[in-house]
Amino acid sequence: MSRTTFKLISAIAVLTSSSAYAAEQVEQDYIAGGHYTATFHQHAGNWQYTPADGQDLNLSSADNCSVASEVPKGVWLLTSDANGDPELQAPSALNLPAGHSGSVQLVACDQAADGITQIVAPQLLLDLLVNSAGAVRIDD
Repeated sequence: MSRTTFKLISAIAVLTSSSAYAAEQVEQDYIAGGHYTATFHQHAGNWQYTPADGQDLNLSSADNCSVASEVPKGVWLLTSDANGDPELQAPSALNLPAGHSGSVQLVACDQAADGITQIVAPQLLLDLLVNSAGAVRIDD
């Protein structure tokens, strides 16, 4: 085997292994409690609160306030609107459908929500998020 062929085979092996490593890293980039504090499983209506420094809490919106949501999946930044109410902002990397504003309001169960620009959540969860969260993961 020539030296050039050996170098080529070695380069391919390194690229293949680094591509597999990169794909593995993408799946590990976001860690519950470390990069986001809550997960909303929108089709089930379930919330999982996972603070880094406390006990996990599972809450169901389906019991009190069932509204099907169609919010794009991904990690959203928790901010507040002009009135100080909690809302989620899509980071630039999140793939949004055409015409989506990139923001979704979080509202208590006793408020009406449309499931596209608003997500309902139990008031307890909203209070916890406002006091401790920086990001929320939206899942199926």
